[in-house]
Amino acid sequence: RDITSVPGFTNAVVTATSEAVSSADVPSNVLEVSAVSNLFTDATAALNANSGQMTVSYRLQASEKVVNAHWALHYDPSKLTLTNVSHPKLTGVKSGIPADGVETGIYSNLTGADFNTMSDFVVATFDVIGSGKTTVNLDVVDLGVGKFTKPTAQLADLVYNHEVQNITTESGFAGFTYNTATIINGDFASAFLRGDVDMNGSVTINDATLLQQYLAEFVSLNTEQLLAADANKDGKVNINDVTAIQRALVDLVVLPD
Repeated sequence: RDITSVPGFTNAVVTATSEAVSSADVPSNVLEVSAVSNLFTDATAALNANSGQMTVSYRLQASEKVVNAHWALHYDPSKLTLTNVSHPKLTGVKSGIPADGVETGIYSNLTGADFNTMSDFVVATFDVIGSGKTTVNLDVVDLGVGKFTKPTAQLADLVYNHEVQNITTESGFAGFTYNTATIINGDFASAFLRGDVDMNGSVTINDATLLQQYLAEFVSLNTEQLLAADANKDGKVNINDVTAIQRALVDLVVLPD
């Protein structure tokens, strides 16, 4: 978006960057969680540390049925205690705990599981027991889908040996589509107001200006400011957050909690 038409920003020149934050820099009352996967989209959240539970829901929509899957869920047991793993659409999953901080799952059923609408694939529930930064990683080792037309069945590997495949080139799967989503729910940290980059308790045009100065590398921001600067809550700090703050100030959008 061209913001030079916004009053006060006629001569604005911005370089969009983002900055990673080390665990040591995260406030002691916050656990910043990144949920990642080789198949599912990423998600981030700042949660109140040592307080309550959180769930990570890896969700899938696929135009063909899932007939087999093998995955490993990795997490840091010093910051999270795994209390439950569910997979509502998959029956007969065999699970295992090969190491501390890892839980595996294996599913195989030729009748297939229907994911024609976005549905939970794996849902992990944790007790939050630490602060800083941590990652929950769902590594999908293999995932096969099936196309059934009696008396025959066609199978294809959407994920093979950890790698996502383009199966639309395979016979019978030219029209195959899929979508993924990842959702984190929990006791979100209230130590900062999203968009309040200068941490003065309110969101004003000064926050947009300060964020522009940070992106142009004129000023630095501390960890709490960087958490607040992620105004659109996409896990990144960039020019889109400046736009989100500006739009919120003229009541075009409401910033997420």
